[in-house]
Order: sequence, then C-alpha cells, then structure tokens
Amino acid sequence: MFAIYILIVAILFVIIGLVTLMLAYTVKIMMLRNKYRHLPGPPGSSFLFGNFNVLQKIQRDEATFGEAMFDLHQEYGSVVVMYFFNVAMVSVADPVIVKKVLMDNKFLKPPENYVVFVELFGERFGGYNLVSETNHEKWARHRRVLNPAFHRQYLMQLMDTFNDSADRMVKFLATKADDGKAEVSMLDAIERVTLDVIAKAGFSMEEDLITNKSEFNDAVSFILTAARRNSIDIFLKYSPFKEARDYRARAKEAIHLLRDTAERMIRQRLKDQQEGKKLPKDILSYIIKTAMVDESFQMVEMVDEFVTFFGAGQETTGNLLSFTLVCLGQNPHVLEKVLEEIETVIGDKQDLLYEDIAKLEYMMLVFKETLRLCPPVIGTARTTPEELLCAGHRIPAGTMVLLPAFVMSRQEQFFKDPLTFDPERFQRNEDSPLYAYFPFSMGARSCIGQQFALIEARVVLVKLFQKLHLKWVPGQKLGMLDRLTVRPSSQCLHYITERVKSA
Repeated sequence: MFAIYILIVAILFVIIGLVTLMLAYTVKIMMLRNKYRHLPGPPGSSFLFGNFNVLQKIQRDEATFGEAMFDLHQEYGSVVVMYFFNVAMVSVADPVIVKKVLMDNKFLKPPENYVVFVELFGERFGGYNLVSETNHEKWARHRRVLNPAFHRQYLMQLMDTFNDSADRMVKFLATKADDGKAEVSMLDAIERVTLDVIAKAGFSMEEDLITNKSEFNDAVSFILTAARRNSIDIFLKYSPFKEARDYRARAKEAIHLLRDTAERMIRQRLKDQQEGKKLPKDILSYIIKTAMVDESFQMVEMVDEFVTFFGAGQETTGNLLSFTLVCLGQNPHVLEKVLEEIETVIGDKQDLLYEDIAKLEYMMLVFKETLRLCPPVIGTARTTPEELLCAGHRIPAGTMVLLPAFVMSRQEQFFKDPLTFDPERFQRNEDSPLYAYFPFSMGARSCIGQQFALIEARVVLVKLFQKLHLKWVPGQKLGMLDRLTVRPSSQCLHYITERVKSA
C-alpha cells in the first residue's frame, strides 16, 4: 500500500511539473506576442506553434522561404513579424534599416539563426566559421587570417586553374552532346566544375571532380539538403523511426567524410611547411602561413573553414551559374548579346587572362541581374541592440531582424518592372538599388569569396559558349528550390552541339 502511495505522489509531482512547465511556456509566448503585437504580420496557425504553417509550405516545396516572405511583404508592408514557437522574427524590407544594420558592427548575427551551420544532428558540421561565428571579435580574427587568400592579386594567379577546370567541363559536355539530341543536365555539369575549381584553387586536390562523380559532391549536396530539412522539420532530429535514424546517420557520415579529409590534408600541409617543402599556391597554404603566425588558430578552426569553403564556395557559385543559364535560356535576346561580347572581346583565345574577363562588361550586368532575381542567399539576419524605427513601426531592442535581399530586389519601389530580366537596368541607373540590392551582403561581414565567384563564373561561361551551342529544353519547371541556399528546381536541361567556326 505504501508503495502505491509513493507511486501516486510521484505521478502527481510529474503532472504538476508538466503543468507548471506548460504554464510557464504559455506565459512566455503571451509576453512575446504582447511585445510585438503592434507590428503587422500574418495570423499564426496556432497559439503554440505561431506561423509554423509557413515552414510547412516550404517543407512541401510549395515555395522557398524567400518567395513566402515576398508574398507576406506584399500584403503587410515593409515590416512583417512572424512567430515560430517562442521565437519572434521581424523581416524588414527597408534600405534605411539595411544600411544602419549592416554597416554597423554592433548589430550581431543571432546565434539561433546559424545553429544549423555549426552542427547537424549533434555532429559538428561547419563549426564556428566566417558564416556562423556570431562573436564579432572572434569572426574578425578569422577574417584577418583568411583575407590574404582572397586578395585580388592572388585571385589573378588562379586563372590557370579556372581555365583548366572550365576546359575539362567543356570536354565532358562534348561527350554528351549527341548532335543536340540528348537532354543534358547543366545543373550537374555546373556542380561538377565549381566543385573541381574549389578543390584545386582551394586545396590543390588532384582528383578530377568533373569526369568522375565525386563523393565530395554527393556529401556536400546531401548535407545542405539535410541542414535545410532540419531547420524546418523540428521532429527530424528527435524522431525514433528507422527512416529518420538512417537519414541522420547518412548526414553524419557525409560530415565525417568532409571533416576527416580536411584534417588529413591540413596535417600533411603543416608537416610539409615544417619540413621546408614548397607549398602549392592555394587557399589552404595562405591559411596555414597566416595561422603559423597566429599560433592561437587551432586545427578545428582550420577544418571549420575548409568545410565552409567546400560547401559555400561550390554551392553559391554553382547556383549563380545555373540560374544564369536559366535566365539566358528564357531570354535569347540577352544570350545573343553575351555571345556577341565573347566573340568581340575574347574571340578564339584559349587561355583567358584576368585582363580579358575584366573587359566583359555586359556579362557582368547579366550576373548582376541574375543575382537580383535569383540570389542564392535570400538575405541575412542580425540582432538589434537598440530600438529601431521603420515606416512608423517601433522594433524593440533584442529583436532578430531579417533583411530579405530576395524580397527587396523584386519590389516595384526599388526596381522598375522587377520581374523582367533586364541586365541593362544596372547601366541606366534608373532604379534605386542602393541598400536594396545586396546579394553578397554588405559591410564588414560581406562575402569574402565574392570576387572569387565572379571571376570563376566569367571564365566558365566564356569557355562554355566559345565551344558549345546550348539550346534550352522547353517545358521545364522554372521554379526555385530551397536548400539553405536557393537553386533552380529544374535540372537546367539543354540540347548541346559543338560550335563550328566558319572559315
């Protein structure tokens, strides 16, 4: 009888504890809602879950997060508040706020927004790198170490690498041309060449990642997909079902592949450095040379950056090139101008120099316009250390603020006919893109690899159109797919024939 009494008391304590937790959680949500109730935003799907219905829409691939936010801003204006459980996020599509927030280092990245980059399913993924480090002093130290590897003078020395990888991509595609009868996935080809470039230019890896489908490519692709799923599916991380367990295990294996390979390569390079061997001129060598001076730069930090460059360096450039091909396929008059410029500026020249691609002014306009309509990264987030005022709305201190580049670059008040693909808009200066257009972010935390990506993209596009004729396969879905970064939802299929120069 006494044992039963003890059991009943224990159960009562558990029930009381759960009820207390629920009450505390409810009060916290009520206080949160009250704090932001003066801001416009969509009704939530429920009191507890907030606007979780938006995430469900994204999870079903009915829209990307950027597209969902665009619709909300069209309905509610420049300031939109959303709730996800006990977290509030305020999206602000206003150039004045963008300038204030991105150009002032006191507005820090919110740690909760970058957890997915740090670890995945309990496994260290990218760790604390240039993307995910939210402590400004620690981030600044990393940036100082890595800056020399992305100086323009060094990037100009990589032209041989860019040329070689692009040439091998063209040869790979030529084997699939089949006189223009076969549908060829340019998305796959672009993923191969951008991975090959970052492997060679970044780490002097000898493996041909274009001809041979690499396990690295599969690993990066799966990790980004898994990270995106984890960020919108709250149950995936904890689900006991076999399918979820197997999925988590596969993600961890992919992470181990990248991080173990990184550590092995870094240790070998450090050994070569200590033995006085000549190091290859790649990003890894620059990192190691600087890290040798700053002895506090640890192995785990170098591995974190390796993984970041393999993922971000390949994915974002690949998405830019893939979206560019989609836009050119849908706008043949723009493609014709690109081809004319290549013929005029480059001609039959095989080994491109930096001076050559620097003259491709129209191509740069095409890339800018592609980045406006289809930015691989839809925006960035910061935490407000002070109250902000936007369009008459008071945004409290301590708020996670989303700055949606995707939304602003598609709005009428900043760009005339925003859904029209018009590269020359950047030449006419009739729009108002200042602080409304920031595909590489702005300020101190702007993308370190911006010039690397744009140089690589120009070389690849030139080589592609010098040697091959591409014809867009009609009937393809022209949507976007959210995978942390944004990519085309189609395979970017083209009919390919080799170009024959007239005598």
